[in-house]
Amino acid sequence: NGGIGSAFDELEMNRVMLENRGARLRGVILNKVRPDKVEMIRDYFGRAVASRWGVPLLGVVPDLPFLGKATLGDLENLLGGELIAGQRYRDLHFGTSRRGYFSDESRRRRGRESS
Repeated sequence: NGGIGSAFDELEMNRVMLENRGARLRGVILNKVRPDKVEMIRDYFGRAVASRWGVPLLGVVPDLPFLGKATLGDLENLLGGELIAGQRYRDLHFGTSRRGYFSDESRRRRGRESS
């Protein structure tokens, strides 16, 4: 969010830290890139990391709202529980839809509460 220069500076700091620890940088993946900037960032950073560090830009992940939401499987693991129904929805991101997350009884109660 601080712009291309600050993102590159942060990458450089991490690259130096890896180098100081004897680790080899094999490539770069950029995360949380504004969707309208993905192509420009891919072009700029791709050239920059290749020319300065000799490594490829492996990927650019756009900052999409649903990527920050947990999946039902994530919640299942976090809470140490097990889904009792809806296993086929395990990879859906929680909060993207209300359909299927409430029992018929809870829907009826919610309907009465909003009346």
